[in-house]
Amino acid sequence: MRNQAASPRGGGARAGRPRYLGAMVRSLVAVVALMVTLVSCATPNAGRRVMFVVPAELPDGSDSGERRAQLESWILDRAGGFTEAGHVRGAWRDPEGKLVEEANHLYIVSIKDRPAEFERELKRRIVRDFDQQEAYVERW
Repeated sequence: MRNQAASPRGGGARAGRPRYLGAMVRSLVAVVALMVTLVSCATPNAGRRVMFVVPAELPDGSDSGERRAQLESWILDRAGGFTEAGHVRGAWRDPEGKLVEEANHLYIVSIKDRPAEFERELKRRIVRDFDQQEAYVERW
């Protein structure tokens, strides 16, 4: 068994610092990054954030990739950019009470120019282009 004090990496008592210092530093960096993100969201010139999902598959079972690419192109033209946050799973009950589960793609967009109009048009496009009954869109 190796002696911690003699470790070439400087761990244990020889380094004169607790073993958890590295974890503390990583946690501090994460907290600072979160604070910077929250402050940037509160900046008046940052615009509004819009979060939404689109289905990974269309109701007929085909992949929605082509329609996502078209939507992304519209977003680039209208908002200047987007973040696809990845694959997510969601569930809801239809009007008859049947559980509907879906694989989706989550997006976040920052929009400065007429965010309410952007949100309405986005919802309209999701319902129309992805053959959806409704669109899940949040704006803050």
